[in-house]
Amino acid sequence: MAALMAARRRRRQTTGGSIPGTSMTNPDYQALTLEGEDADSLITPGMAEESMSANVLMGTTPQPAECIKIGNMEKMMDSELKWSDRTVYLTRTELGLALPDAGSLKDVVLLHLIKNVAAHSFKDVGDSNSPSTTDLLKANSHAWGQLQTHTDGESKAILRVQTIAEESSGAERPYFFRTDSDATAKDWIEKIQSAADECKRALERRERNSIQRFQKMAHTCYVSSPFQNAVAVLISANFVINATQSEMHPQPGTTLDRVFSELDMVFTIIFAVELGINLMAHWFRPFWSDGWSVFDFIVVTVSLLALFFDSVPGLSTLRLMRAFRILRLFGRLSNLRQIINALTAAIVPVCNAFLIMGLVTSIYSILGVSFFKGSGDVGEELFGTFFRALFTMFQVCTGDGWSDDVARPLFRTEGGEIDAGVAVFFVSFHVIVSWTLLQVVVAVMLDNFTAASDEEKERVRHQEAQAEGTVVAMHVLDPLLAALAHFNTSADLTSRIRTLFKVLDVDDSESLSFDEMHCGFQKLRVRPKIVLTCDDYDEITENQRLTHKGEVRAREFDHIMRRQLKLYVQRQMSNAMSLAPSDGSYSGTIIFVLKLLTIEMDEISQHTTSHKGPPGGPGRGVDEMDNRGGGNNCGGEGMGG
Repeated sequence: MAALMAARRRRRQTTGGSIPGTSMTNPDYQALTLEGEDADSLITPGMAEESMSANVLMGTTPQPAECIKIGNMEKMMDSELKWSDRTVYLTRTELGLALPDAGSLKDVVLLHLIKNVAAHSFKDVGDSNSPSTTDLLKANSHAWGQLQTHTDGESKAILRVQTIAEESSGAERPYFFRTDSDATAKDWIEKIQSAADECKRALERRERNSIQRFQKMAHTCYVSSPFQNAVAVLISANFVINATQSEMHPQPGTTLDRVFSELDMVFTIIFAVELGINLMAHWFRPFWSDGWSVFDFIVVTVSLLALFFDSVPGLSTLRLMRAFRILRLFGRLSNLRQIINALTAAIVPVCNAFLIMGLVTSIYSILGVSFFKGSGDVGEELFGTFFRALFTMFQVCTGDGWSDDVARPLFRTEGGEIDAGVAVFFVSFHVIVSWTLLQVVVAVMLDNFTAASDEEKERVRHQEAQAEGTVVAMHVLDPLLAALAHFNTSADLTSRIRTLFKVLDVDDSESLSFDEMHCGFQKLRVRPKIVLTCDDYDEITENQRLTHKGEVRAREFDHIMRRQLKLYVQRQMSNAMSLAPSDGSYSGTIIFVLKLLTIEMDEISQHTTSHKGPPGGPGRGVDEMDNRGGGNNCGGEGMGG
């Protein structure tokens, strides 16, 4: 687990801790490495400008202290046996591949997905009757003939890393490396196999953990509607009983007093059990980062102390905390939670407004001491010291008898004349503080309340739309398109798409096969995880019309991503229409008009493209684009990227 935490820290270095990285392609591995991670820490639309880089999309190279072994090997890139130099980083969770002297990873092999590792020298491969030859080169029917051409008699060894079939993938994936000698290959195979076995054992230990299974059951039980409704009923019943006890106020030692005490004990125990389930279901960070859970913990803990240490002097007063139990209901009822959330969001701006009021009131208090301290008994009583003057000005601020009890007794001087300066002093204070600054406080609170109310209504509408099945279905690429959509100019979009293409093109062949796109999209640090199927591949490539010999080149990839962005915008507008409030506003109509304009522009663009030909080149037709002889098939077993 310490190694897993180190891997997360290593991925944070490039982004300053904002995007803890992972290249996970398996839910179990996510559970192993992302425990306690915040969903917002992954690639999100708001982080689009930082997310379109190789360091963030795939991750940075590990630090030497985190690696079991670091070395250089050649990696087989495609079916033509093209070899490329790679720096290999073996950690306790993954096998990272990077270009020499590069700071970002090019590809990642997760250790828990490794099936086996084998090393073979070239002279062993030359034996066509060897069983290992078939296993080693089954992905490449003409490999041996080209191996002899590419090695030129050098004494090197092939190292194969065979992975198991990943989720939603129908084929196992081999990775081929070339080392200087059999000894080097043997050292790599021992270390990779050992690290893979240890990673698998760690995952198995986690899956066998009975505490975690119980925690999952507790979470399912705690968040269920019947459980929350039952707790809300108990909180309300406890409040009614506390109010009844205060109304009747039974004498200590009487039967009625004992009944109320026993009921209080029962409710305290029930709430303690509920708190224990909450702790088990959301331990550790989710519980302590939730304000309502912390409030429950304080109230229940204080109630338990008052219950079991009632005879201790001073602790008996803690029983008064029972009255605060009803506040726990706010976190369970949406309307009450909306008000509390609005007040909580307004704390900082309201405190700033109060600070300005306090400063103005203090200034007037100092002036009041200077002006009225010697104005008879009234002046001495109201403005004799700073704190007396401060309280007097607070009374003026509230409007409670400030003219009759404070201002008018100070109007007349010793000669019986009216002092206009007194009127200016109090009226100016009342206008500045009571009429202006207090209204600012109310306005700030109202603004935050409106914002919180809108967010709550939006959430409720979204839940209702999901329940009714009216929300537009999410496309497989939407998690990535959400970040890609925040481009500034067309050139910026082109640059982002090109960066994404380079990240997915692990073999530097300037083209993407289905295997590369399928595995590459899964390894991007977006949530939900992108699992590209053959049907999805055919859809985005228009039944492979936008491919060349079965692979997508950079120009076609740019066309594909721009097309998917247009479709993403249309889906978002449809989604917004379904969530638009039905309160007589024109927001739904405006969104509908924008959607029609977008569709019209898209149709015009498609019509223009159909006359110019596909993006593969001027005048190229569908028949020529579909000439893919000898290329990789969608879903076929290919070489490791």
